[in-house]
Amino acid sequence: MHAIQLAVVGNGATAVDAAGRCHVNRHTAQFLADLAAHGHRVAYLEPHVRLQAHGNLQDGELPPHLVQAVAVNKRSPLALWRAGRVLCRADLAYIFYPGTVPRLAAALCRRLGRPYAIYLRGERFDTTGADAANLHGARFVCCVGGLSARVQGLNRHVVPIQPMLDLSPADALRRDFASRDDSPWRLLFVGRLEAAKGVPELLQAAELLRARGLRFELVLVGGGPLHAELAARHGNRPGASVRVTGSIDNKTSLHAAYADADLFVLPTHHEGFPRVLYEAMMKSNVILTTFVGGIPGLLRDGYDALRLPVGDAAGIAEAIADAVADRQRMQRLADAGHAIVQQVLTRQPTHLAAVLQHLHVQP
Repeated sequence: MHAIQLAVVGNGATAVDAAGRCHVNRHTAQFLADLAAHGHRVAYLEPHVRLQAHGNLQDGELPPHLVQAVAVNKRSPLALWRAGRVLCRADLAYIFYPGTVPRLAAALCRRLGRPYAIYLRGERFDTTGADAANLHGARFVCCVGGLSARVQGLNRHVVPIQPMLDLSPADALRRDFASRDDSPWRLLFVGRLEAAKGVPELLQAAELLRARGLRFELVLVGGGPLHAELAARHGNRPGASVRVTGSIDNKTSLHAAYADADLFVLPTHHEGFPRVLYEAMMKSNVILTTFVGGIPGLLRDGYDALRLPVGDAAGIAEAIADAVADRQRMQRLADAGHAIVQQVLTRQPTHLAAVLQHLHVQP
């Protein structure tokens, strides 16, 4: 495989600090650096914003000696022209999809006959119209979880891949719910603390459970727009029914949070397939989640997870109460989820391996 010029188009924002260093999600930063380490010339195209407190979204620095950071600024015609030139001169555009900039990049590549591929990492796309055309025109489509089922009819080269995780089979934890003591049930949420993740109704559900007399501890891990308010309201006091820890960037500490939990609760309103579910299943947490986006393509209600209603605090509380009332079912759910993530990590290629395998595609 010879070296090629890759234009990778992100579907978020690159945060730039006061020294001009560019920051993205650490898994994305590592993926781009690994592509460059294999000899490819890599440019990363995204809107640039000022670095602020973004929780754990932009926790990896782009290595400037390996990756060229290209700003996509819709208010600057010159910046747009420069980004378009990088995109059109690339041997292959690799587009993180969906999103406004990724849609424009794919449409431009289609119009000009330039080769591109897609990393499908979110559910907010249509299987008709412009999205369908963009997916159909891609040389290949990489995706995780159940998203592959939505695009199988749109592209002949759909590649299921592992999520970008800080996990390996060696991180697995098995547990025995039958022998668990009678201490309060430990509930865990990991993600951005925002309305779209279902955090407000999860906290309402906690109030309902407390009124029912259920003994539990709910731990919220993550940053986001609601973090400051929730941290001020609940704090992080051991033994409290609700604790807000903030983001946990240390892998060992985050794994310990999963290992301490009994149930992982994710009442999200929309997703691709969140990596936190894999992390929780690896630690044999019982999964309670809404079945949105790519989630129902991998998980089955009552077999390896329990379905939560979207935006329904009472329904979430009822599902949690029902779950902890049957330890045998908890064991079956945890064992089935644990088996699924082991299969994903041992049978599907990593994102990097899948892309490198397909980089023989040339204009």
